Amino acid sequence: MRRYRSVMGWAPFGLILLTACLPQLPDNTTAPPPERSVVSQAEGVTFWSEPGMSDALWAEIARPDGTGSVGGYLSTTPASRNSLIILLHGASTFDVDGRTGAARRFHDNPGRFYREAGFVTFSLDFRECGTPYGQGDLEDLVQVIDWLDAGGKQVLGVERVYTLGYSVGGTSVILANRQRRVTAAASIGGVTHSAEYQNSWLAFSLAGLLYPDNQGLCQLRETMAAYGPPGSPGWSLFDTVAQIHELTSPMIVVQGTEDQIYSIRNAQLLQAAYQEAISSGATLPPLEFLLLPGQDHFAPIASPKVVQAIIAFFDRFGG
Repeated sequence: MRRYRSVMGWAPFGLILLTACLPQLPDNTTAPPPERSVVSQAEGVTFWSEPGMSDALWAEIARPDGTGSVGGYLSTTPASRNSLIILLHGASTFDVDGRTGAARRFHDNPGRFYREAGFVTFSLDFRECGTPYGQGDLEDLVQVIDWLDAGGKQVLGVERVYTLGYSVGGTSVILANRQRRVTAAASIGGVTHSAEYQNSWLAFSLAGLLYPDNQGLCQLRETMAAYGPPGSPGWSLFDTVAQIHELTSPMIVVQGTEDQIYSIRNAQLLQAAYQEAISSGATLPPLEFLLLPGQDHFAPIASPKVVQAIIAFFDRFGG
């Protein structure tokens, strides 16, 4: 049986110091949505205008079970490629407007770099506080992919669909890659094995308790509570390293070697598992790894080197 460390590693220790030194983080769990006006409708989707958004519409896709919708910022700038990138932001910890603000910020940066390269972008406002990692947030991403495959690509005028996520969003991209096929995927600073959460369970639980009305840390707290203490079976959901044969799509995994939130071992362990599987004769989609010496959890988000590597990787699959 695997043993999990009872002594906190540097990453969770640093997180506790960070929360102790930070001013009060925004209470953003009840941040009101922006005022929007309906522009048009199509099969399964409604488009809205939003004040201050000159390069995007709010696109809202109805959930098939009738429990509401999942929305995000769909770019409206001219695109030279018939390709859509679904963007998934990291936790909305620092956004006063909560997850909607995080989606808007991710649309602006790094989204603009991919639009400048000719892609359409859809910055997803996925569920956060109120659902643990790997549940409502993952369901929202999967739902959008399903809608696109069922006719949404024709509605938007695209042929290829890519996913790109950072941190929590990067983890969702990895998990979705085990459930749905897309043209290619990119994960920046995502989690690939359950020990990442289990080794830091106490620290992450305490961090969530410090800011109960903050969406990002609220979801972190709910994740620790939902899957249980270290060793609980539910954590196996995040073991992509152990379930690497479930991957369906080409994927590039990006991480800084000095990542202080999620250990670089996330990328290293997945890379080792991939190389071992390929050496054993397994048939897997192409995986590529970009490990960035000296970079932390935040630096790779809009790094020109990372943007160029992801675009080059995407271009290998679908043009």
